[in-house]
Amino acid sequence: MLKPRLVLSACLNLEKTRYDGKLTEVPFAIKLRKFCEIVSVCPEVAIGLPVPREKLILVKRNEKIYAVKILTGEDFTEKLILFSKNFIQKISEIEGFFLKSKSPSCGVSLETKIYKDIEGKEIIGYGQGIFAKEILNTFPHLPIVDEQMLKDKDILENFLIRIFTLAKFKVFKKKAKQIDDLISFHKKIEWLLMSYDKIKTKQLEMVLFNNNNFLENLKIYENTFKEILTNPFKREIIGNMILCILEKSFSQEKIHSLIKKYQDKEICLMEVISYLKSLIKKQSFKKEFIEYDFEVYPEELKELFYLN
Repeated sequence: MLKPRLVLSACLNLEKTRYDGKLTEVPFAIKLRKFCEIVSVCPEVAIGLPVPREKLILVKRNEKIYAVKILTGEDFTEKLILFSKNFIQKISEIEGFFLKSKSPSCGVSLETKIYKDIEGKEIIGYGQGIFAKEILNTFPHLPIVDEQMLKDKDILENFLIRIFTLAKFKVFKKKAKQIDDLISFHKKIEWLLMSYDKIKTKQLEMVLFNNNNFLENLKIYENTFKEILTNPFKREIIGNMILCILEKSFSQEKIHSLIKKYQDKEICLMEVISYLKSLIKKQSFKKEFIEYDFEVYPEELKELFYLN
């Protein structure tokens, strides 16, 4: 089974690393652990803080954000930054990050409280965690989320599509030996890529047929491939792409109704694909597009869309 390599906050990995020593159970993370290769991380424990411990908070001083121990004001900002940089240098072949929301180290969405005082009494804003900022700056082409973000169905869908598509490319890259391999891969993935960015996907075709060394072509292709997947996710475009591929193959009324449900966020992509696969079993039309282009993450993960 294809497994994306995912960096997961240790507390989301059912490890007791929270400041209060309590267990954090997030259904999104628990379900994903079965389908991903997990790299577990807790920056605060990694820099030597115990469990349980006095919690860290973000404090703003002279226009700068610091991670300090509540009440004492002991500053751990530099230690967190140093750990983050060392972690980044050592990590490899990662398809995405799933970090803990509202954390002074790991919070990705702008929901981590920023205080004026070390007592944590006066909130003056919201921001991102120290570790999360370093990750976001270093990996602009990778999906990076926290559990608050994944409550949005579009963000969740996009996250799953990206981590599994990036993993698919990684597996291909290890086996690829010549330009024909790259051409074959592109043909199997181009419809999905076009749903993110038509123009750049067409530009990729130029890479396939230039006269450069294969490894050079592969590097250029990979960079553009990852860049394409950073474009805004739009259900409407993905739905229209599927309609375009199917053309007049099936009952248009049924297909249009199905696509509309998807575009209205009533169902997820894998429910669309599952239904289309059942139709395809009755006729051998365009089976290959369903099995590769848009069957991008395990069908079992559709349960994530109905978790609170």
